[in-house]
Amino acid sequence: MKKNIDLSIIIPVYNVEKYLPHCLDSIFNQSNETSAIK
Repeated sequence: MKKNIDLSIIIPVYNVEKYLPHCLDSIFNQSNETSAIK
């Protein structure tokens, strides 16, 4: 039996906005088959 796991990612951004695109790309490129972005 598989267990469903919910994962939330909170990205605090203050004066490091230039790193945000790379951070988001890394999150979106994860290999999780069942992902929801809210």
